[in-house]
Amino acid sequence: MFRFFKINDPYRLIVIFVLALLIKLPFFINNSAYFAMHHWLTVGEAMQSGRLYLHIFDSLAPLASFAYRLVVLLFGKSVLALHISGTLLMVIQAVIFNNLTINNKVYAQNTYLPAFVYLIFSSVHYSLSVFSPAQLGMTFILLAFGRLLAHVEFRAKRDEQIMGIGLLIGVAALFFLPYIFFLPIVWLILLLFTNTLRRRYFILMITAVLPLLVSLTYHWLVLDSIGYYIRNFLIPSLAVALPAGGQLWQHFGLFLPLLLGWLLGLLTMPKQRRLNNYQYRLVQLFFVTGVLSLFILTFTVADVATGLTLLVPVAAFFATHLFYLLKRPLTDLVVSFLFVALCLLISYDSAFVVAGWANKIASKTKVAPELVALIKDKRIMVLGDKPQLYQYGTLATPFYNWALARPVVDNLTYYDNLVFIKESIDRYQPEVIIDYDFTWRRFVYHLPELAGQYEQVRPFVWVSKK
Repeated sequence: MFRFFKINDPYRLIVIFVLALLIKLPFFINNSAYFAMHHWLTVGEAMQSGRLYLHIFDSLAPLASFAYRLVVLLFGKSVLALHISGTLLMVIQAVIFNNLTINNKVYAQNTYLPAFVYLIFSSVHYSLSVFSPAQLGMTFILLAFGRLLAHVEFRAKRDEQIMGIGLLIGVAALFFLPYIFFLPIVWLILLLFTNTLRRRYFILMITAVLPLLVSLTYHWLVLDSIGYYIRNFLIPSLAVALPAGGQLWQHFGLFLPLLLGWLLGLLTMPKQRRLNNYQYRLVQLFFVTGVLSLFILTFTVADVATGLTLLVPVAAFFATHLFYLLKRPLTDLVVSFLFVALCLLISYDSAFVVAGWANKIASKTKVAPELVALIKDKRIMVLGDKPQLYQYGTLATPFYNWALARPVVDNLTYYDNLVFIKESIDRYQPEVIIDYDFTWRRFVYHLPELAGQYEQVRPFVWVSKK
């Protein structure tokens, strides 16, 4: 199978596209989803009539939320639309990665094997190709990395090259904020592998931060919601996610193909006889990138499965070196079959529980049928940490992320908080209110007029009298 892609023929990309569709076909048919996908669609739907961070308390990045707003506008709250969009983006990223290797002479030969390997590694867990914020941002990280390799290879003495790298990292951060931590990775690479002037490090920092500053200024001067932007987006997104580090061993099965590809590819370096000094330096460069990416994944990414996106380019780089060494047809066939089978087994297991390796990642929320019947297609307000209920109805409250809502709902003695709650209820006019946190009665105590607008129909559930 590898031999088929070890040919410099652009038509191999058509085969890669067809393979991507075939790999994802079971997910299309089964309409597989985990909670984060419903989360993105819920925020996208709410943004049709409200502003993120002010009217919707959530830490989703600005450009990612705009992408989901567009998806909902075109296709509704369709999980299938996310799967198809993510598959197309996966193919585009595989092409970008392949062009990156060819344009920068990463390997001794120019073929479409890197695109195939990238595609298979991107399929190791279905959350890697569902149009996630991490996947969206990775597109720009790959483009930035291509410019970085060009700078390392040609020692380009142009400020525009450095500015382009910084801007691409900044745009990626507006899709997935932890990508801003690629800035020190780039600094370290420039320090170790180039003689870049000091002022260009400063240019890189300014251009990387510029998109975030533009977004910050827009929310400050145009939307007048700078406080909500900082509290609901910047602070939660940059918080150190220590629990994610503890999940790495628990979900080791998901990392296995990526780590094997990385490690085995690295061990084959002494046998790579056709590489020049520049290509050996790239091996060091990708190794440093992989180690620092693991650090980012461990401490800044709460969702381990989504965070695997960070390791795909590194694993694809080293594994491709390994697969180039396979010369005998039978060895090539056996290894390629085992490689694809292992990655796809883990991928399908994460959704369909084939072998039970990754069943803890797939999130299937269970809601009582009678409650589903009550809230189906209704405007609902959930008071408590039960965001999964919104996949059955429409968000009718700013308090979507309950952790971000706590400072408001737990401090009802502040007049501004009461005004905000009253204006939000008047704005959204929820048809059903479900209280898992014993909060509604406190709302009614401080805002007595709410008592006449809703009636209790079952424990902790109120419906509008209108």
